[in-house]
Amino acid sequence: MKTYPLALAAGLLAAASLLPAQAPTASAKLVAAQDAARANTAFQARHYLATAAIAHAMGAPLGPLTDAHGRALPANLAAANLAADAGKSYREVSPDQAQILANQGILVIVAWANPAGNGHLATVRPEGIGGDPIHPASREPIINNVGVDVAIEGVNWAFRKGDTLHYYTPAG
Repeated sequence: MKTYPLALAAGLLAAASLLPAQAPTASAKLVAAQDAARANTAFQARHYLATAAIAHAMGAPLGPLTDAHGRALPANLAAANLAADAGKSYREVSPDQAQILANQGILVIVAWANPAGNGHLATVRPEGIGGDPIHPASREPIINNVGVDVAIEGVNWAFRKGDTLHYYTPAG
């Protein structure tokens, strides 16, 4: 058995600690950000805070989601900003594309602007995550919903029938 002087062994250990740790997959990073947002009780009933926090954790553009001071905007304003962004920092995708992108670990924000009150923001959840209690009657895309209700659920449970939903993903 080969032995090394203590100084050399300490140097080898120090050098090993500089090696990059295996980075989490994009999907794991998105799931972790969504799980953290659902667990944060300060975000409950403040879905726009959760959405901005998830976007921040994913390194996504925050301009359409925040004001000049970096504060998260309410859903109707954020939805209007995302729509007006016109492909600069976010682009609109179909519901089917939204689920495919989320399954790849890419952030997708679902936005509903309510003309008669407060809108709603959520993020699309990757499918097939162990432990996700998804109702069998759920329709895709699967939503990480943080608000009055906090759940992982089909879009049909998070939004009302007839709501006009838009799905946005970072353009880059």
